[in-house]
Amino acid sequence: MRVLVCVKWVLDTDGTIPVDTEANAILLPGLPWTVSPHDRLALEEAARMKEAGVCRHITALTLGPAQAAGALRVALASGADRAIHICDPALRSADSGATGTVLARAIAVLGLEYDIILCGARAADTNAGLAGPAIAAELQLPLVTEVDRIEVSGQGTALVRKKLEAGDKAMVEVPLPALLTVETGINRPRYLKLRAKLLAARHLIETHDLAALGLTPGDSSVAPRTEVVAMGPPRPRGKKLFTPDSSLSAAERMRQLMSGGATQKSTGGLLEGDPQTLATKCVEFLKEKKLLPEPPSGARPGA
Repeated sequence: MRVLVCVKWVLDTDGTIPVDTEANAILLPGLPWTVSPHDRLALEEAARMKEAGVCRHITALTLGPAQAAGALRVALASGADRAIHICDPALRSADSGATGTVLARAIAVLGLEYDIILCGARAADTNAGLAGPAIAAELQLPLVTEVDRIEVSGQGTALVRKKLEAGDKAMVEVPLPALLTVETGINRPRYLKLRAKLLAARHLIETHDLAALGLTPGDSSVAPRTEVVAMGPPRPRGKKLFTPDSSLSAAERMRQLMSGGATQKSTGGLLEGDPQTLATKCVEFLKEKKLLPEPPSGARPGA
């Protein structure tokens, strides 16, 4: 069986990304780039299928500028056997729909063989989740999105588990070839070994432009379907809502909600001693906290 994995080179969203609000553009110089996290899950799943003997060949495919070859280097270090880069200046403004259409054209024109196409459920930069479904639509393939488990049988089908709303999941049997978009929870990507990175750095990457795919910059399939009308930094996060401990009594939970949060607990230790000593200490504590009423004026102590 052959697996084709689509990967994307994106900005590392763990750090701060400066934005030029007037030009509606990100200030790119000096920012770190990485493989989109969901695509790393797809690469890891393909590598595990190869180690298990289910898959015998992995092809990695990406679309983007010259530096997007970094995604293919990561794919090769993860176990990919072939790397293909679709690179053309006319694709600089390609959105998710155009990207999916061009990638599907590349798969068909270049004669790439596959039984399963794996894509990330969504890219970290756009969060659109449209490239995978666009490829499936162009190639007329069965599509299952947000998959967190894949089991391939020997009868040309795969049993996959798909995430649904409210934490529900569904088991789906899909005929092969098919396209699956993978979701978090399917695996945990391993750290790439230095030797694998060094070998990937020397591996051949095939590069093709639009002309090689029989397309021109004026084709409607290349033109973006969307337009960025505004761009800005993220809004400040609101204050985290306070949730009282469910083990507390209803009255205590209500008191904490009304006071806006739990008060810091005292760090005092346990009281030790004979009953008379413990009683004296308890009374002193209650007096200190002014929890005992003051004795009436003129009253004798202990009266």
